[in-house]
Amino acid sequence: AVSIELSSSFLEPRPSPRWRGSNRVLLAASCSWCLFVNHYSRDVTGALEREIETVVGIDASKFQALNSAYFVPNIVAPLVAGAFAQRFGATRVLVAMQAVAAVGHLVFGLGGQMKSYGALLAGRIILGLTYEAIDVMPLPILAPHFGEEWGVMVGLFNGALRMGSVANFALSPWAYHFGGLPAALWLSGLFGISGLAAALATWRFDLKAWQGRLPGCGGSGGSENRSSGTEDVGSVGEGELPSARVGCCGALQDNVQLILYVLTGALMYSAIVPFWFYGGAFIRDKWGYSLSAADALMLFPEGGMVVLSPPIGCAVDRFASSQRVRVLALAVSMALVVAGFLMLVCVPAPALPPIVPLGLLGIAWASSNTLFWSMSSTMVPKRYYALGAGVIGASLNLGPSVLPVLMAHAASKGAALLLPCSAAGLAAAFSLLMLLPISSARGTAVAAAGAATADCAAGA
Repeated sequence: AVSIELSSSFLEPRPSPRWRGSNRVLLAASCSWCLFVNHYSRDVTGALEREIETVVGIDASKFQALNSAYFVPNIVAPLVAGAFAQRFGATRVLVAMQAVAAVGHLVFGLGGQMKSYGALLAGRIILGLTYEAIDVMPLPILAPHFGEEWGVMVGLFNGALRMGSVANFALSPWAYHFGGLPAALWLSGLFGISGLAAALATWRFDLKAWQGRLPGCGGSGGSENRSSGTEDVGSVGEGELPSARVGCCGALQDNVQLILYVLTGALMYSAIVPFWFYGGAFIRDKWGYSLSAADALMLFPEGGMVVLSPPIGCAVDRFASSQRVRVLALAVSMALVVAGFLMLVCVPAPALPPIVPLGLLGIAWASSNTLFWSMSSTMVPKRYYALGAGVIGASLNLGPSVLPVLMAHAASKGAALLLPCSAAGLAAAFSLLMLLPISSARGTAVAAAGAATADCAAGA
């Protein structure tokens, strides 16, 4: 086995497959709360679309501008956050992002209080600067602590962030009913500001979790202060991408697969995120449901992701260790997303209750999201894990930044939903393209092994 010197927190001494100590659990819990409140505040406009338009006095185009203004900064912000995390540590960047987000929550809450569209827009822009950066920071923070349990961990924090969306669709209509738009938005702000306390706890628990794992760690350490490690190339599992391959062909295969992986993620999120800001109004118009009934139905896809993500993560770790199996499962999941959207749009309302396609979307989104992120630790070069997480986070927001505007100008609400449906179909196609570099890499490895065997035989 060849040993290469690397300098990434991800490559520090690998954790045991068993959970060790309460600090790791507390670290995971504090990170999960950051994700919970991040997605609660993200989806508050989706739960109150008609109410915001009515109270503030804006049309559908201006409302969708609130969502686009939220996602556009995330095309760049995760890249910057990832670069800073690579240099200064992911927990420090998480604390900084939550502090900026707290300001955004205050401005957005004041916008609802004053019925000011300008303040609402400014608050969403500030929150947009931090949204995806907060979402991707747990990856470089948690991955070193959970090693072989990474699929389970992905399922758990995917469940946590989706639980934030579920709580929002349950609590925002209730808060609006009792206190109007200001009460609903201030409740979102209260949750959001609590994320700063959770980020500080994450920083502390990360330090504690690393104590005793590194020689001479003592009372300091954590993800900001760790020495270089080494990676044994021979330890890379079947179906994984090694961090370095000999020769130009191997490097090209790595790059092609990483590009396809990033494009697949961008299309996958284009098929998921816009629906949260559009689905409730679509259901109310097509089936004639009230605000509370439509938001309750929107709980099914989100609730499915909350319930199903952890067991799917366990199944991925247990039964889908091969990258090829995970890629195929991801393609099937995105095909199911296409089926769910077509059922929503094409089947007449009397013939099919919305709970059926929404349930199918929940299952498909839970599996696709968990499968996608479970591959992150092998797709992204471990030497640049924090920066790689930022690159992925930036790409995921390309579609959600553009699609809401296009959907607002679609000929009909059904035609608008065909845009994320098309993105899901393209995501399935790009997933299948990812199989080509995997097959090529396996063939190259087999050929190299055969050549090495022949050399040994000749030498003998």
